[in-house]
Amino acid sequence: MAISSEWNRIITRFKTEVKKLSTYTLTHNAKALLTKSKLLPIITYTAHIYQLSTLHRKAITNRIENFIAGDSRLSLSIDILALPKNQGGYGVQHITHYCDLLSLKPIAQYCQHRKENTELTLELALIEYNIGLQLSHLLSIPSKNHFPHTDSPNPFYAFSLALCRKHHLTFEDLCYFHT
Repeated sequence: MAISSEWNRIITRFKTEVKKLSTYTLTHNAKALLTKSKLLPIITYTAHIYQLSTLHRKAITNRIENFIAGDSRLSLSIDILALPKNQGGYGVQHITHYCDLLSLKPIAQYCQHRKENTELTLELALIEYNIGLQLSHLLSIPSKNHFPHTDSPNPFYAFSLALCRKHHLTFEDLCYFHT
C-alpha cells in the first residue's frame, strides 16, 4: 500500500511538471532534452528502490509521448523516441528498459564485488541474503554463501533476479554493465 501511494505521489509530480513544461513553445528536440534532464530524474530515485508497475510505466510513457508530440498531431511512440538521433529518434529512454536497468544496477554491483572480491557492504549483504544463492546458481559463480539466506526474497530483488532470467544475462554481462 505504501509503495503504491509513493508511486501515485511521484506520478502526480511527474504530470504536474509535464503540464508546466507544456506551456512553453518548444521544439521536439528541446522537449526530448527536457524529458531526459528534468522529467526522468523525478522517477529515478523511486524506480531504483521500488518496482514500477506496468500501469505506471504506461502512464509515464503516454505522458512522454504526448509531451514530445505536443499539438503536432504526430504519433510518436516511445519506440521511435528511444532511437538514437542518428537513426531518426530523440534518444529518450524507453521507460520499461530504463526502470529494468535501474533494477539490475545493484545486481551488477554485486557481480563486480564477486569478481573483484571487494569488501562486503550493507547493500551487497542484503543482495547476498535475498538472492545470493540463486545468483550463484543462475550465473554459475562459485558459492560464497556462509551467510543465512531467505526463502522469500524482497520483491525488488526477486524482480531483479527474474530480469536476469528473462534476458538470459550472464555474469560477464552484469560485470560489464557495472562499468
